[in-house]
Amino acid sequence: MQGRIEKITERFIMEGICLAPEALDFLIKLEEPLEVAEKIIANIKKNNDSLVVLTLDILKKYLYLTNTTITQVTPKKLRRPYAKEVSPNIKVRKCVTNNVACRSSVDDFIKYFRSRLQKIRQIYIRNGIQAIRISDAYTAQAEVRIIGIITDIKEWRNVITFELEDEEASIRVIVTSEDLKMRMQYVTLDSVVCVVGRIWNGKLYAADIVLPDTPLDRKCNRSAEEIYALIVSDTHIGSKLFLENFFKKMLDWIKNGDDNHRELVDRVKYVIFAGDLVDGVGVYPEQEKELQIKDIYMQYKKASQLIDEIPDWMEIIMIPGNHDATRPCLPAPPIFKDYAEQLYEKSNIYMLGDPVLVSIHDVLFLISHGRSLDDLLTTLPNATFSNPTRALKGILKMRHLAPIYGQKTPILPLKEDLLVIDDVPDVFVTGHVHVFDYAVYRNTSLISCSAWQDISSYQKMIGIIPTIGKAILIDLSNPLRIFTKNFM
Repeated sequence: MQGRIEKITERFIMEGICLAPEALDFLIKLEEPLEVAEKIIANIKKNNDSLVVLTLDILKKYLYLTNTTITQVTPKKLRRPYAKEVSPNIKVRKCVTNNVACRSSVDDFIKYFRSRLQKIRQIYIRNGIQAIRISDAYTAQAEVRIIGIITDIKEWRNVITFELEDEEASIRVIVTSEDLKMRMQYVTLDSVVCVVGRIWNGKLYAADIVLPDTPLDRKCNRSAEEIYALIVSDTHIGSKLFLENFFKKMLDWIKNGDDNHRELVDRVKYVIFAGDLVDGVGVYPEQEKELQIKDIYMQYKKASQLIDEIPDWMEIIMIPGNHDATRPCLPAPPIFKDYAEQLYEKSNIYMLGDPVLVSIHDVLFLISHGRSLDDLLTTLPNATFSNPTRALKGILKMRHLAPIYGQKTPILPLKEDLLVIDDVPDVFVTGHVHVFDYAVYRNTSLISCSAWQDISSYQKMIGIIPTIGKAILIDLSNPLRIFTKNFM
């Protein structure tokens, strides 16, 4: 509008004519004001009129002479998104920082696994389950209940055995019941379990195996007002396979909406990025051949330019993935500031680590990129790359984001195990596998995000069919309800 006003005003000044304010106001409301202005100027010249000021009455006279139909455009009602008036309500409950470090000594590993055992033991206690030490179980005459870390699992002649260890001792557990063997499918190496049974010949024969799990009667927290969080992951900006056009369509949608989703979009207050914002450099051999932007600083600059399209009244939560500039093991601190200064300069972006536990309008989100899925999708029952939420269910059952140590998921042995899920989330978000999946487990929404990168040669080789260009919206007033919007 301002540009049109300037063009019209300048055009009349070039002819030595000053437009009266009411004439200018009338003119700019016409359907084709620039075209009409040219017609009026042509008629003034034709009639040799020596005008100094063009008033509204004279303007209307020339409109009549040029046979111009006066059709004024009714100005559109200014859009005032509902979420713009809502104050942000974000509380970071648990997040790793750049200050966390260790030497990876033997002593560090001992402290790390003891922290895991002690923290999950507290979960059992909160769930009303008490246990004795393994050393005391050896002399017990009656049924015992013990809690420990599984250090070895074997199956022989239809019998499962595993070694269970606590701070002082260990014991071999024998599992023969078919029901318990089914339950053992959700038990991995290095996970913490509670076993009930009797001692015989120095071994514990299991009568029950209790996982730390999520309480059956847990209620989901809800926001007092209907606002939404938009969840995206794995954009891989900088890759030749980054689908920029579809990502821009999504950015335009959350900024302007469309006729079918106007009210919903107007209630989007938060945008969550669940890792792999950029494709990175040197993440895997010969990656440079697949990069459109080969400089990681420029990748983050490009990402910042795209994120500028998100309205500044929306709050953005961003965690790193394994392709981002961060420590290459879990828990990972936020994306390093030196690489992404433009993102840190934005006042509406929360740069957080992986994992992060954050309350958004009283709804508890656990957000993790999902690196441990590389291990768990090949370990847990019926969990595959096409249905990753089955692995997320297993993670909640074990109350640990990356229980298996020493396989594909690199883990930093800190004094405190920050990957234990102390508090059960209302929403559990991951990315990494590039496959959209959604499920609800005991009043927790489990979300695996789609990607914004086209299918790679590696994915084709191993048979993964990614979900591409799908945005996920979750209603904070009812976190068990999600909506998806496909931009492909």
